[in-house]
Amino acid sequence: MGILDRAVEKYGERQLDQAQEELAELIVAISKYKRAVDKDRNTDKAVIDVIEEIADVNIMIKQVMMLLDIEEFEVQNIEIAKLNRLEKRMDS
Repeated sequence: MGILDRAVEKYGERQLDQAQEELAELIVAISKYKRAVDKDRNTDKAVIDVIEEIADVNIMIKQVMMLLDIEEFEVQNIEIAKLNRLEKRMDS
């Protein structure tokens, strides 16, 4: 059993709350990056913070998928459709 399986088994649906928290932390990290850019400050730390939060969000997305029994191909199919729609907008 992998670490994500163990986390889902141990914490169950509480991981949905954790996913929301990690998503909120990513929003905050992006906001801090934008503020640093706007104030012409060094963005190195802000970028590292965004990277760390992206990693946390990626981990939580995997657990949400496990909890909700979502298969990777389901997400990929929707991603393809959304990318195709974006491409059409870009070509217009």
